[in-house]
Amino acid sequence: MIGSVTVPEGVRVIGGGAFADSNRITEIKLPRTLERIEGGAFSFCNALEWMVVPRGVNYIGGHAFWHCVSMTKIWLPDTVTDIEDWTFDECGQLYKLYMHSGTKISGERVFDRCRELNDIIRYDYMEEPTNGDFERAEGVGLVRENIERYKMW
Repeated sequence: MIGSVTVPEGVRVIGGGAFADSNRITEIKLPRTLERIEGGAFSFCNALEWMVVPRGVNYIGGHAFWHCVSMTKIWLPDTVTDIEDWTFDECGQLYKLYMHSGTKISGERVFDRCRELNDIIRYDYMEEPTNGDFERAEGVGLVRENIERYKMW
C-alpha cells in the first residue's frame, strides 16, 4: 500500500491525469511552489481522503478531482480565483469544502453528484490546515454558503 505521497518542492504544475487512477494513495502533500493543477490531475484517486491545495495555486482544471469517492474534505487557498467545470464531480463522500470568499464558482456542475456536500465554508482569512486537521485551523469571516445551485443531479 502506498498511502502518502509528497510532491517535491520546485514543482509548479501537476499535469493533466498525473495521479489519475492512483487507487492506493490516501494523502498527497503538494509543494508551496505549485501554481497550477491541470484537468483530471487527481481523477479516480479512489482512496484519497483529503486535500490541502497550497497558497500560490491559481488554477484548477476541470475534472481535477473527478470521482475521488473517498475524499471527505478539501481546502482551497485564497489564490484560487475560479473553479472549472465538473472539478469535484462524483466526490460522493465530500462533506467539507473550505474556500476563500472571493473565489468564483463559474464552472458547470462543479459539485455534481457530491451527495454529502451541502455547504461551502467561505473564509476571509484562514491559516492553511496541516495534516488534514481542518477543524483546528484558525479562520476569520467563516460563512456557510448553500451549494444547491451548483449541483445538477
